[in-house]
Amino acid sequence: MKNSVIKRVIRGVTHLLGGLGTGLAIIMVVSAWKLSSGPISLAFLSPYFESTLATFHKSSRIRLDDTILTWAGWERTLDIRVINVRVLGEGDAMIASVPELSLSLSAKALFNGMIAPKSIEMFRPNLKVIRHSDGSLEVGFNTEGANSDQFLQQMFAILLQKPNVSHPMSYLSRVSIIDADLEVVDQNLKISWSAPNAQIKLLRGTSGITSEVTMDVLAGDTKANISMQGEYLEAERRFDIGVDFYQVKPSAFARLSPELSALAGFEVPLQGTLTFSMLGDGAIESFGFDVAGSKGAVTLPINTAKKFGLTQFSRRLDVEAIDFRGRYEGRLKKIEISSLELEFGALGKVYLPHPFDHEIPLKALKARGRYFGVGSQLQLDTLELDLDGPHLSMALNLVADEVGVSLGANGVVRDVNKDHFSTHWPKSIAKKTRKWVIKHVSQGSVPEVRTAIQARYSRDTGFELLAFNGEMDIRGAEVSFLSFMPKVNNIMATARFNKKKFDVFITQAQMRGISTRKCVISFRGLDEVDTYANMDLFVRGPLKNAFSLIDQQSLGFVSALGASPEQVNGSTNAHIKLNFLVADNLSADDIDFNISAGMQDVSIDNIISGQGFHNGRFFLKASKQGLNVNGDVKVGDIPVSLEVWHNFSAGSPYRGRYKVVSKIDDVKSLNHLGMEFQPLLGNLIEGGVAVEIQLTTHDVGKGQVQVEFDLDETVLRVPAIGWSKKAGSAGIAHVNLEIDDTRIVNIPKFSLAAGDMKINGSANYAEDGTGLDRVNINQISFKRTDLAGVVIPGNDGGWTVSFHGPSLDLEPSFEDLFKASPDVDDGLNLKLSLSANVDKIWTGQKHFLRQITGTLNRADDRWHGINVDGSLSSGEKFNVLLRPSGKGKRWVKIKTTDAGNMLRTLDVYDTMIGGTLDVEATFDDTVDDNPLAGEVLIRDYSLVDAPTLTQLVGEMTLARLKEALQGDGLAFSKFNAPFIMRKGVVDIKDVKATGLSLGYTAKGKIYTHTEIIDIEGTVVPIYALNSALGNIPFIGTLLTGTEDGSGIFAATYKMKGPLEDPEVKVNPLSALAPGILRNLFGLFSDRPNPSSEIEGANEIDRKKKINKTKGL
Repeated sequence: MKNSVIKRVIRGVTHLLGGLGTGLAIIMVVSAWKLSSGPISLAFLSPYFESTLATFHKSSRIRLDDTILTWAGWERTLDIRVINVRVLGEGDAMIASVPELSLSLSAKALFNGMIAPKSIEMFRPNLKVIRHSDGSLEVGFNTEGANSDQFLQQMFAILLQKPNVSHPMSYLSRVSIIDADLEVVDQNLKISWSAPNAQIKLLRGTSGITSEVTMDVLAGDTKANISMQGEYLEAERRFDIGVDFYQVKPSAFARLSPELSALAGFEVPLQGTLTFSMLGDGAIESFGFDVAGSKGAVTLPINTAKKFGLTQFSRRLDVEAIDFRGRYEGRLKKIEISSLELEFGALGKVYLPHPFDHEIPLKALKARGRYFGVGSQLQLDTLELDLDGPHLSMALNLVADEVGVSLGANGVVRDVNKDHFSTHWPKSIAKKTRKWVIKHVSQGSVPEVRTAIQARYSRDTGFELLAFNGEMDIRGAEVSFLSFMPKVNNIMATARFNKKKFDVFITQAQMRGISTRKCVISFRGLDEVDTYANMDLFVRGPLKNAFSLIDQQSLGFVSALGASPEQVNGSTNAHIKLNFLVADNLSADDIDFNISAGMQDVSIDNIISGQGFHNGRFFLKASKQGLNVNGDVKVGDIPVSLEVWHNFSAGSPYRGRYKVVSKIDDVKSLNHLGMEFQPLLGNLIEGGVAVEIQLTTHDVGKGQVQVEFDLDETVLRVPAIGWSKKAGSAGIAHVNLEIDDTRIVNIPKFSLAAGDMKINGSANYAEDGTGLDRVNINQISFKRTDLAGVVIPGNDGGWTVSFHGPSLDLEPSFEDLFKASPDVDDGLNLKLSLSANVDKIWTGQKHFLRQITGTLNRADDRWHGINVDGSLSSGEKFNVLLRPSGKGKRWVKIKTTDAGNMLRTLDVYDTMIGGTLDVEATFDDTVDDNPLAGEVLIRDYSLVDAPTLTQLVGEMTLARLKEALQGDGLAFSKFNAPFIMRKGVVDIKDVKATGLSLGYTAKGKIYTHTEIIDIEGTVVPIYALNSALGNIPFIGTLLTGTEDGSGIFAATYKMKGPLEDPEVKVNPLSALAPGILRNLFGLFSDRPNPSSEIEGANEIDRKKKINKTKGL
């Protein structure tokens, strides 16, 4: 059906051309003069073309935009071009479309009276080549309509027909497709690629069709330029094709035949020439290649790898350049490799998969051989590898079957040195020997290694080394036969090896610094699970060299002491016998050995805190079970007895134990043993001490340290709590530590028993290794103190302290709580945050506080925050507050409902009974002397047995008041005392005390450091009545004077001297003078004089008490 349609179309075209011949000739003559200036539109002929062509195929319609006449030059005669030719099928489906079609008329046909095309040119068509799943090819237009391939098929058929001068199409000799947009789809491979701007030329030949094709092939992001010359031989139905290409990857050619599928792994941009012959059914007869390539990668395709059981070899191999030549014979299924050269570059590497699991350097490869598809056999007559130093020359035969691959090879490796062992020796080839050589050989070369290998790889059983043997020459080697032995250097030897054994026959060797008679090494069981070696060695020489025998994982004596063999001096004589298992990491269980050694004049530098061992004599014995070293040595100036045990066997209760015993005359020398006690030494600790330290270590770095201090000859002082211990009194301290490597992770117990001081507790360290986390004090007792608590370090260097218990004795340090800064600097400058809950706090010998709870904060040697609540011995409550008040100031408030008890408890004043106390004051820390300014207010209290006041009223002959003071007490309603305290001096003014029977005023100074007073004031008897008269306007001021708190009858007084017994002077005349004149009697009296502080200083020889009023 299709052929009949095509024939009708051709006959129609022929009749059309004949019918139009005369008209076209007339038109060409008339329009010739116009052709030189451009094409001439023949639009009036377009309907004629459309209707005439449509009659050739009733199921299709022809549409075109225009018909033009153009002259392409004298070489081509006249061209008729049809613009935008479209062939429409059913439903107006586009069957074919050509933007522009040119017909070049044959001059020969014109002479024969026939108009016929000599050539047909199609410009810019969209073409599609489809390889169907059944293998058939379809070449047509890229449209949605069916049967688009018929037009091109008819073109091919015409070119193959024998010429017939009576048939117009017989004059067609050339078909050109110019700037075609070509798309190729392979339904079998499910791939597609395009070639824009393809140039295709088909020429009629005597035996068939010759073709020329040039195109830029686009496959994904890849673009390659391909030129093809081919010939289709009709009689033989065979294609002979030659392809010149540039920047094409070989994987594209693998698709021509399954036999060439191995080329799919050549992801290398190539250029060169391919020649092949292909039958009409697609079978390839032969295939030749001469190809060079640049940087890329080569991979064994996974399908090919699976076919031969080599899936683990399907890995990428980067290449710098490639050159290969050869030929494929389809009938024999043989690839002859005449030359294969690969350049991998200076950093080239090739991975040998499991069971080798090894990557080796590979700079270049050269090979020559062949591959037989029948029998799956690869023969390489020569295989030369440049392995970046070593060179391998070998012959190889590889045969694949259904289950695996068999390999046979023999060759020579030259120019190997010790650096090549790990990089070039495959892991699975004599792997025990390889491990030992790599680990223990550090210098030397192997001029030549001669080997022969037989191996088999199977999918089921994996890789199997059937036979392997060889020998090598060793020159200038340096070998550590065992990790705990010094290296043997300058070795000249011969080694012979096979699957079972590796023997080294040493003809020359040197061992640095150690003399030895001989050493012959023989390894057995290389193909078994365990490989063993035997050695018997006598050595004598410097201790540092001998210690290299024992300072490794199996023994580690020197390292256990924190030293290295290079630090050790002395000499030794030793006998070593070894029988060991060859393994990567030797332990005591892997080695049967016996070592005995005497060591003299032993010294080790910088072993502990910069101090070294010297003048040591030790004896060492070691075996598989363990090691023991004992002897005497000096550490710095300290004589020390040292004993070391080290267990090698598993299941031992400990790995190592180190015991140091020493008696030290000065505790400052403890730093020689790595114990730092600064800043305690000097101020807090001095004298002699005996110490015993025992360190027990376990595996993975865990260990315990027990330290015992004999403190009988040690002086201890804790000024902050008023406690001390003298030399000669019994004392002992214990500390148990748990360590991880060198880091303390826990202190499960510490204790101190010295004099009446008893302390015990524990400490916890942070799990993240950042240091101390918490100190638990289970007991701290001394004098009247009995407490427990917790101490927690802060991130800012401060400490949080919480304590509780029945009793706390603050008598020795109570004064410090009320000072701007302490008298004695303990050198610690602690930052503290304290919380307390104590049943009883002693402030003096007989005075105490009850049910104390509160918090205290201290920094920079002063208290910055206090909030304490509690009860006095009388049961009355009190509260003490201290808190920041503005920039650089601290506000203080003390309040209680029993002022007398509070003052007695604070050891400030002993003769007051009852009263309410309110103290408000402020520290000014912006001033160097931290002055404290405030006011003391006491209401409704009585004074009993007040010696100074009794003396004062006695001077005024106020008998009844004196009797009251010495009896039940003298009542006062109010006491108000503003004050400023700085540098040990309390400056008071406008002090006023009032009561029914007596009132007085005061001003002056109290020198707290020397307990001297220098004050003056006024005493007003019968104060209620006396001062009431002062309220009468004008007369009251005249009678009482201007001083607040005075009366009509009042006397001035002065007190100077020691606080306990001052000198009291009263001016009796002032008592009779009206108030306005009273001050006149004092004009000639001495004013308060600071020199009185010096006058009374020599009278004081007792404990200072008034310091408690200095301030917080």
